[in-house]
Amino acid sequence: MISRVISAIEIICLVIAIYFAIRWVNEPTGDFEPMLAFCSILIVALDFIRRIIRSSELRVFLSVGATYTKAQETYVKTFERFLSESKCKRLVVGRDCPSARQPILQVRDLMQKADAVVILAFTRYDVKSATEKPNADRPNHKSIEIKNVRYPTVWNQIEAAIAFGMKIPLLIIVEEGLKQEAMLKDRNEFRTIETTIDPEFFESEAFKSRFNDFVKISRKRSWFRFC
Repeated sequence: MISRVISAIEIICLVIAIYFAIRWVNEPTGDFEPMLAFCSILIVALDFIRRIIRSSELRVFLSVGATYTKAQETYVKTFERFLSESKCKRLVVGRDCPSARQPILQVRDLMQKADAVVILAFTRYDVKSATEKPNADRPNHKSIEIKNVRYPTVWNQIEAAIAFGMKIPLLIIVEEGLKQEAMLKDRNEFRTIETTIDPEFFESEAFKSRFNDFVKISRKRSWFRFC
């Protein structure tokens, strides 16, 4: 709310500055410099205040699939509470405010507002037996049997890729034993964290230390965002 008020005042100051700049062009002998200088200083000061307010509460896009076990729900709620305690505002598609719009559009809109992205990946598919490249008969290709492999929701991959493409700080937390491929591999700027579905993990000093480092870097970068 405060940020919106500040933005509105900035727009008003800009309009006033443009008005006096036009008058100055038409009346070169007029004494318009003090007003233009005042508007410029006020706009810079308001922008500085807005950035301070913004960085005080980091906006974190949380990529998390629908929970289907009590353990998963407790795990996710514990992390959401941890975010709140860390002065982070969560942005979650569909979890709090279901929309009639396509999910991918909601993802895009929320990502544009986010200062950081956290991926919480846990089991969605438990593949007991499958085949990769079935009936492969071309050179350098062969069929591969897949047994007892667990995969997360594909939305974790999609949202991680969007965050990476938008150069938003990205932290990935995956369930232990989950298939790590594509964007969920330990190849991003911040090391991938692997853990069991245990809410107490978020209270560990090891996790807090890594998360605080992630937040610190994300806050610094949020100062240079224009929205």
